[in-house]
Amino acid sequence: MKKITNYKLQQTNDGSFTLFSYQYNQALHSTKDGALNESMQKYVLPTFKFFNKKRLKILDICFGLGYNSFALLSYIIKNNIDIKIDIISPEL
Repeated sequence: MKKITNYKLQQTNDGSFTLFSYQYNQALHSTKDGALNESMQKYVLPTFKFFNKKRLKILDICFGLGYNSFALLSYIIKNNIDIKIDIISPEL
């Protein structure tokens, strides 16, 4: 396994973790709001605000650390939502 040296693990204010890129001198997620909170506020909650069906198809471009898909699945489980999910992510 290749060691990742261009990044460091960084905890965010909501207790979740992100990676800090030395190359770009910035974190992959908001450290102030938190990586998991950012995914919930920007992707998950807006999805369910306007979506009311039994099947959800997600195209997760730039999957990265997977927070958006993880937050979506976590929200569905926590709120006991009866829905079928398809997540497609064209990543290596």
